[in-house]
Amino acid sequence: MSSAGAATFSGLQEGALVLADISGYSKFIAQTEVDHSWSILHELLDTMVRSLSGRMDVSQVEGDAILFISGLSTPEVIAAVEGTFVAFHRRLRDMQAVTTCPCSACANISMLKLKFVVHHGKFSRQRLGSVEQLHRSRAAIRRSRTSGRKLGQGNVSAWRPRKRRSTQRSPSTRR
Repeated sequence: MSSAGAATFSGLQEGALVLADISGYSKFIAQTEVDHSWSILHELLDTMVRSLSGRMDVSQVEGDAILFISGLSTPEVIAAVEGTFVAFHRRLRDMQAVTTCPCSACANISMLKLKFVVHHGKFSRQRLGSVEQLHRSRAAIRRSRTSGRKLGQGNVSAWRPRKRRSTQRSPSTRR
């Protein structure tokens, strides 16, 4: 094989693989205008990347999900994920607050949510040309439809911070 097309192996590493996934993406794309939904999703994905910049590397992007790699400790990963969750939802709130656009995409921004799947273990990176792929020796990263504070078994966890719930009902729902 020529050296121009040769694969390279980075060696075995240990660390965190963090999948950040936007829930509601498929429904949002199916029900909204392409130009505005694309802009909204691009802004939210960029917010996640900027929030984790310098602490985690982007490994792969697929539609509404970004796979990050990190050498951070578990407490540092949790803090970074919490910070990214807050940044994502602040940006979502800010976009809702300032939009004057009546289109379906802008009116339905609130249907988008963020969840994380975190795996800590051994992995390697292999590169073929300009494409990098992860090779994992243990449990594979998978998307999860679960909710709650920390869930999972073994070293794979689905994680989405709980939202604070108001204990008071709004005047319109009191009877």
